[in-house]
Amino acid sequence: MAIINEMQINTEAVPSTGGTKYFSITGDDDAQFMIQAVTSEGVFYNFTTKQFTAGEGFNSNHNKLVKLSGQYNSSIHFPSGATTTYSIILITNGFDTTINNDTRKVSVKKVTQSSETTLTFAFATDNPNKYSSSPAAANVTSSGTPGVATSVGVNNTSTVTNADNDTHGSGFATLKWDRDIVQYNGDNMWYCQKTATVNGASSSTVLTLDSVDEIAIGSQITYITGTTAPGATTIVKGIDADAKTVVLSRSQAFSDGATVTIRSYGASLINSVAGTSVSFSAVVAIKTSGTNKTYTTNGATNTSNTINLNGSRGLGKSAIISGTGINRSNSGDVIHSVSLSASGGSIVVGDNDAGTSGDLQTLPDNLTINTDSISTIDVHFRTEINSYPSTNKTINLDLDRILTPLATS
Repeated sequence: MAIINEMQINTEAVPSTGGTKYFSITGDDDAQFMIQAVTSEGVFYNFTTKQFTAGEGFNSNHNKLVKLSGQYNSSIHFPSGATTTYSIILITNGFDTTINNDTRKVSVKKVTQSSETTLTFAFATDNPNKYSSSPAAANVTSSGTPGVATSVGVNNTSTVTNADNDTHGSGFATLKWDRDIVQYNGDNMWYCQKTATVNGASSSTVLTLDSVDEIAIGSQITYITGTTAPGATTIVKGIDADAKTVVLSRSQAFSDGATVTIRSYGASLINSVAGTSVSFSAVVAIKTSGTNKTYTTNGATNTSNTINLNGSRGLGKSAIISGTGINRSNSGDVIHSVSLSASGGSIVVGDNDAGTSGDLQTLPDNLTINTDSISTIDVHFRTEINSYPSTNKTINLDLDRILTPLATS
């Protein structure tokens, strides 16, 4: 009896760009075998031309016959751009020849190849009108072959800016700057989002949906319909894929047919729901020269808490102002309301207590006023991709965990 050992070949997925896989076979001298390689579409590999050629009838070039002498080494070349599964087939040639000293006459190794998929890292906010563009900054993408171990770093710094109009241009709340930067735990800043439809009204902890795909234990209900948040933090504690139900951390009323928004924060949940492998470094907010605008008074302010300005966009309620002669008594340095304008406008300061006058201001024309209200910042992030998903996915950076829009009143 002649024995052939199992074929040794790397069965990791072939990159979308193609490549070469080398294989070796050992066994008893004079043992004979045949090698074939075929796609899931039935296209055979031609060992003479070293190509998978569609439409080529099966012939001897597709069936590599080998008489073993010690060790046989060869290779198979895979094309670029294919999406298929390759079967590398070892067939013994002889009645008394077996594989690995058992009764097997055939051994098959499977190798997959897929087109590249794209991971999109998006700047996301529930307040899109508060930014100068939508999305707030350009999405960042990275593409690669699914199923192939990789190590791709994505570094990015983008600028996000408050809307420059009289409706939404009231700035953002100040940050707790530390040497002009604020760092955030990356795992708390990134999420994948899914929307699902409620299948049957519910007021319990069990919710039936049209699909529970891309939901994991630990995902959270962000909106029970539209932009209506649940009554309190509501976490997914259990999932029944067959029944399409999720068990929630608390009872919550849902209407039949409502569209529910579910978010999965952090690398562990993202990798679970998106079928990828990513990790996140700290997200960093960076102060720039334009972060805090300066303003000038338009005319003198005479014992009043209304200050006219030469442009007021970027200012919002609760922002703090400073400048020579600003009266800080009774919150006189805190904005109570704003009338927005590109070239005019005004602010009302103080505690809005009609019974006191301690917040009234007496200021000259053309006085420079500073503020802690934020108009623009840079946002830096770094992610590490160790594998790409089988389909395109979007991972969102939650800008609302960095910037809080200010109102006008």
